[in-house]
Amino acid sequence: MEILKFDDAEKSTSARKRSGRGAILVTFVALVFGAGTALASGTLTINSDNTIALDQGVANSVQCDTDITVSLGTAYDVGSTDFVFTGVDISNIDVTTMPNNCNNKYFTIKTYNSTGTLQVFCVYGTDSGCQSDGKSAKLQVTSSSLSYRFTQALATGTPGSINVKNVTVESSNS
Repeated sequence: MEILKFDDAEKSTSARKRSGRGAILVTFVALVFGAGTALASGTLTINSDNTIALDQGVANSVQCDTDITVSLGTAYDVGSTDFVFTGVDISNIDVTTMPNNCNNKYFTIKTYNSTGTLQVFCVYGTDSGCQSDGKSAKLQVTSSSLSYRFTQALATGTPGSINVKNVTVESSNS
């Protein structure tokens, strides 16, 4: 009766089950690693390598208050498929603390491209405070916030067009 050996049969079957599970696990790990390596070695190109810019650099040079907040107004223009610079929001302006407050001072807003050239961004006679050259807007401070929108939106990312790199806000007495 030793030919049937039922006790040893259970041990060899469970050993075969374990080795089958191990082989499946090793194969799965190898496939995942191989696929991950293949995906990581590829190159992903977005927007034909053109730059995409949202809210470019802002330089504050306001002397009457160093704690103001300057935010750029931007919007996506479907026609030019670019983000455009449409205005400036200035908040947290000190108009109460004497004697170094900004009340009744003037803020001059200027926009520069990547080469440091002043850009025309407003239309004289149409946009409030726009100077005759269209390269600056001068607005008087009468409250703790100032929101300025202009009609000539500037592209911020399309190569070959006007690019907005820096926006300055300068304060003066007149």
